[in-house]
Amino acid sequence: ALDEADAKSLCDKQMSEAVTKRDARQSEIEGLKAEIQGATAAIAKDKADMADLKAEIADMEKALKEMTDLRSEEKAHNEKAIADAKDGADAIKQALVALRSYYGSAASMLQKRGAYVPPNADREGQTVSDLAP
Repeated sequence: ALDEADAKSLCDKQMSEAVTKRDARQSEIEGLKAEIQGATAAIAKDKADMADLKAEIADMEKALKEMTDLRSEEKAHNEKAIADAKDGADAIKQALVALRSYYGSAASMLQKRGAYVPPNADREGQTVSDLAP
């Protein structure tokens, strides 16, 4: 009977240790499963954020390309306007040289203004109200 009690005691002790180990391992497994679920949720969120950021980057690159194209068009238009202005300035300089050589001095090219003559005035520039008593 003593051997039986020792065997039962040993069996109970080992059973208790096995149950304790099993419970500890089960708790550890549940903790690891929770970590896996948290990591999976974080990965899903990061993937969604990454997709949103990729879309934003694509929109920004599209806008940058449009702005660059517009700027290139404006630059070409501006360079043409500058070239036209320079050509015009050169033409004016050549015209002034030709006019000066034809008319002589710059003073002779100035327009001379006469005195202001109001509308409906006579030869002397007087209107009816000027002549009335």
